[in-house]
Amino acid sequence: MKILMTCVLFLVLNCSFSEKKLSNRNQCLQEFGMVQKKYDSCELKYWDALSAYEYTISIFKDSMIVDYNDGRSKRVDGEEMNEIKDYIDLFFLSKKIPIEIDRKKRNDYLDVGSYSSLSVSFYKKGNQMEGKVVMLGDDEYEITFHSKFEEFVSVVRSLVSEGR
Repeated sequence: MKILMTCVLFLVLNCSFSEKKLSNRNQCLQEFGMVQKKYDSCELKYWDALSAYEYTISIFKDSMIVDYNDGRSKRVDGEEMNEIKDYIDLFFLSKKIPIEIDRKKRNDYLDVGSYSSLSVSFYKKGNQMEGKVVMLGDDEYEITFHSKFEEFVSVVRSLVSEGR
């Protein structure tokens, strides 16, 4: 009888621990794995106003491809890909950090003409599900971007400048 009670106690504790462990794992997947659950790919487009070129970065579960405007492309993986995915999650999926931290009306009108932009679109089975365009400047407003967003733009610029 003692052996039976010990076995039952062992099974109850083991199952309870396994359920808690599984629950924590699922919570982590929900917090981090938004792209894998809601979307199957992401397209990031960077319009460089100085060069008048648009670069496309296509992001899939296990790969990332940078398309340069001259027909060449480059496959990116590892740390560089994970860094881009983390920034996209931070600003466009979980939205844990705001892109802009301040926007003030200018006293004088600044006529720059064209500003660079960054657009992010999310796809599921080839259909666009969500998207956002961020203009990286404005003639009428002085915009202060979050420092992490500026880092993100810098990483994107360096990634696309490799193809020039």
